[in-house]
Amino acid sequence: MKKMLALVLSVLLLMCTLPGLADGGEVRVLLSDAEAHAYLEGLAADFKAQYGYDLKLTLVANGSGADYDTARETQIAAGQVDIVVAQQFSTPQEEWNAAYAEMPAWQQYVTQGLFADLTNYDFTKRYNASTLETVSWDGKVYALPIGVSAYNGMFYNCAIFNELGLSVPQTWDELITCMETIKQAGYQVVTLGMSEREYALKSYLIYSLLGSWFGDDVNNVIQGLVTGEIKHTDPEITEIYTALDTFCSYCVENVTGVTKSSAIAQFSTGTVALFVEATWSNSAIATAVDGDFEFGYFAIPGKEARSDGLAPQFAVKTDNSWVMPTTAPNPEGAIAFLEWVSSDEVYQGLINTVEMSSTVHGISVQSDFLASLEYGMQDVRSHAEQSIYAQAGIGEYGDWLGFKMLYAKTMGGPLTVEELAQKAADDFATWQTAMGLKE
Repeated sequence: MKKMLALVLSVLLLMCTLPGLADGGEVRVLLSDAEAHAYLEGLAADFKAQYGYDLKLTLVANGSGADYDTARETQIAAGQVDIVVAQQFSTPQEEWNAAYAEMPAWQQYVTQGLFADLTNYDFTKRYNASTLETVSWDGKVYALPIGVSAYNGMFYNCAIFNELGLSVPQTWDELITCMETIKQAGYQVVTLGMSEREYALKSYLIYSLLGSWFGDDVNNVIQGLVTGEIKHTDPEITEIYTALDTFCSYCVENVTGVTKSSAIAQFSTGTVALFVEATWSNSAIATAVDGDFEFGYFAIPGKEARSDGLAPQFAVKTDNSWVMPTTAPNPEGAIAFLEWVSSDEVYQGLINTVEMSSTVHGISVQSDFLASLEYGMQDVRSHAEQSIYAQAGIGEYGDWLGFKMLYAKTMGGPLTVEELAQKAADDFATWQTAMGLKE
């Protein structure tokens, strides 16, 4: 018995020293999306047949919260995982913001050498350059942006638009004219789910408007507001306050008490013409509709039409970005997995399953709604929200870049937008002095 035990131990020791057998030939993937998990689990046998690795999938279904972040950090540190999910990269800590901004998690991983460089792999080149930029730093690609969702626009009721002879607006003035036409026709104009959090107003409307008005210069504008080179009382910023005030005047009554589910109900039953949200609410709307209901989605337009002739383009976010840690126990298997999911057949099925717009050349998602967005995916950019982080502590009216429209009289608050802009400017000036950004 002792000799048999010794022989077994010797064999196990030998197996642990052989390449590719230390982890049993597994590729370990930590996922946050239940639908992606189910889809890949159904193809595990195909991956095994094609590449020779067992696919071990673990689901922690809270991809944007602490549960997944903790699991990712723990498993990377312990060398227990080959593929993890990360969100797209927000503004990094740089010299200009080092006085107040903590280094974001993605940057910590990269600077510590924990995210592998995927730049030169052939499968990486299959992804659109504009979306690869959202997961790149210092000229290197550190993740595959599996799919994107737009969240700088609004859903619209096609029947109402057709009845009133409206077309998708190309400029801000056209949008306001469109909203006024809807109002004059007796319809409720626009809703958004705000009662649970201010996020819907800030991210879906305010940051989207900043991105559409300032375009490629939006990061410089945000940086200028933070450093004090631009003030909330400067004309180009007060113009934003006025535009937001005009937009909010068309919101449904008591919009600050409307939940997201209520907003979806208002829109899907045809009582409201426009719904400010992200494209990831497509399924919820489709589920809520009763009977024949056609809807579309368009980007919040800029002040002027684009000079390149394109319609207003979408600003996107990649929640499903897949990374290979440098601590991966099976790096060869991890690369095989990324190559496999980037192939036409597997990627097509994956993108259909998670219902995000495609980021791979030549692949279009097989969804009528998402296919209808292709016109706005010709020159996508990262959503302006990704440039706004770690800016709490600037005061009641300045936190998270300001634009506290909940305090505006139009939304039931006590202040005019001129007063609101001044209070934000004062908060920023106080904070900038405290941070040593100005004397």
